[in-house]
Amino acid sequence: MAPSIGRSIQQGFRYANRALLGMALLAGCWLVISFLWQLALNASGFPTEELQAVDEELRQLATQASAPPAVTPVETLAPSETPAAPEAQPPAESPTVDAGAPAAQAREQSAAEEPSAASELPAQPSEPAPALEEPVDVQIPLAPATPDRAEQRRLAEQERVEILQDWFADAWPGLLAVLLLTVGLGLWLEGGQVGYLGQIAQTGRGSVAEFWRSGLRAFGPLAVTVLFSLLAVLLALLVGALVVALAGALGPVAGAIITLILTVASVGGWLWVMVRTVFWPTAIVVDRLGPVTAFKTTWRSTRGRWWKLAGLGALLLAIFFGVGIVVGILDVIAQAIGGPIGTAIAWAGAILEFAGNIYLGFVSAGAVIRFYLDTKHASAAPVP
Repeated sequence: MAPSIGRSIQQGFRYANRALLGMALLAGCWLVISFLWQLALNASGFPTEELQAVDEELRQLATQASAPPAVTPVETLAPSETPAAPEAQPPAESPTVDAGAPAAQAREQSAAEEPSAASELPAQPSEPAPALEEPVDVQIPLAPATPDRAEQRRLAEQERVEILQDWFADAWPGLLAVLLLTVGLGLWLEGGQVGYLGQIAQTGRGSVAEFWRSGLRAFGPLAVTVLFSLLAVLLALLVGALVVALAGALGPVAGAIITLILTVASVGGWLWVMVRTVFWPTAIVVDRLGPVTAFKTTWRSTRGRWWKLAGLGALLLAIFFGVGIVVGILDVIAQAIGGPIGTAIAWAGAILEFAGNIYLGFVSAGAVIRFYLDTKHASAAPVP
């Protein structure tokens, strides 16, 4: 039968429903690995409290930076509040001097008989006083309480890096041991899962013994494939860095254009290679081939079927994404409710996410195995 996306997805769910023992074994192994990581972090004295203090300081700085600057109005005076002009004070009486009193009396009598020059002038109309302008409130921003907030943020981030560096300097041997154990167990689980599902696809039922044997048998070849993949990635990064450096010498505009083209080409090339080598682990485990022979087999099997395999991968990713949306909704509900009920909902979401990822991982592996087997049968069928 010719390989197809619909048949592969349908059979993938069917194989996963028959692989409950394999799911339990896989889930138990990953729980053990998670426990070992937590144990290693606790034994190494991970600086949780110090990092929380730094994170709290960074949150406060971010809150202060996002808050609008405080302003204060300049006090203005309304027209009714203008200070009144000082009242004219009557001239102080000069002290009486007895000497020359007759002369003073004569001058007063002369002034009373002659009319004052000021009284003979016509009265001038008084002009109204100019009205005061309306008060204007001038807003002057206050100086920030922490004028060097950017420097404080930089120092806080530097402190976090120094805390992690000091911790890692003492904890790296234990972390390296757990990391190597995680990589080794991951390779064994990948081989066991593919072998277990391959047995279900070919015989209708699988055994835990086959899970164990397939994982051990394919451990070495799978490790070689991982090594080859890492070397290819490092080589691609080295060539990309060299091209970017040469492009930068041509000028900022040309360098930016070449970098953009290189980025798009790298993403497209990575997707193309991933699809062309999707059967590599499957060929190693199911057909018991070596790394080189399995690579040639998967390259030959995917020729002319790139778009079908890309569609199969996109559909499987969409299914994973749907589970992620459900888990995200549960998380939002848990935060909105809070309390014991919110905590219970959060735990239910975490369990659903873990179980869903395990189950859909078996569905994906089963769908790829079915597509690979159908490809082999189509290639082996005689041409009419």
